[in-house]
Amino acid sequence: MLLRSGLPVDFWWDAYETSNYLTNRLPTKTSRGYITPYECIFSSVPDLSNLRVWGCKTYLKMPKNYLRKDYRDKSFTGYLMGYSTEGTIGYRVFVPDLKEVIVGVHCTFNEIIPSYSDEYFNEIKKLTFELAPDESTVESFTHLVGQSYLDDETRMEYITTRVSTYKGLIVAYRSPVLTSGRVGVEEKSPIHVADVVRMMSETNLGSTESVIQNLGSTESGSGRTRTANEYQVWENQR
Repeated sequence: MLLRSGLPVDFWWDAYETSNYLTNRLPTKTSRGYITPYECIFSSVPDLSNLRVWGCKTYLKMPKNYLRKDYRDKSFTGYLMGYSTEGTIGYRVFVPDLKEVIVGVHCTFNEIIPSYSDEYFNEIKKLTFELAPDESTVESFTHLVGQSYLDDETRMEYITTRVSTYKGLIVAYRSPVLTSGRVGVEEKSPIHVADVVRMMSETNLGSTESVIQNLGSTESGSGRTRTANEYQVWENQR
């Protein structure tokens, strides 16, 4: 479930709880015959009409206790984490914008998760890049460590943990920012540092020109300033 959803490994406990929820609603050998454990205990057939693909993108209308009389959004996009069985009944949805798991009943689901073949060819396209005219070093991107940004595909917040080299490329490792601002486990697979610069420009600085100025001011102490042409080459490396 966790692998198929493409979510960070930090959500393993939510996947585990959901798997238990589903197992208790699957027929098996019990003291009362071949029925579901749920039916064996509660003497009623479980309702499976509420089941959805775990980890799918979910559009949630915020519950009343979260609503305010202002211009704040009344609905958010998140990911299905499971089903609430205690207290408030509903779907458990992780909302990256709030960094919190919300329980709600008014949800719309997009259960179409890209197949492995689509993801494979997308990764192949990302490997196509051009060489920068001037050779860069890891030290040129150390200022990215500790900086957060929104992933342009999942819209989840990540923080750069370290910058290193991998197969001759400068890459960045990252960790997801979870509930209450807690930083999750560092992902094993790095991403190209140019993608981090691009997503930071879209998240925090808003324009390519401001990113160039930021890079220049950060590296001015080392006597080397990034040029607009070189940044454009980085931006094309995706």
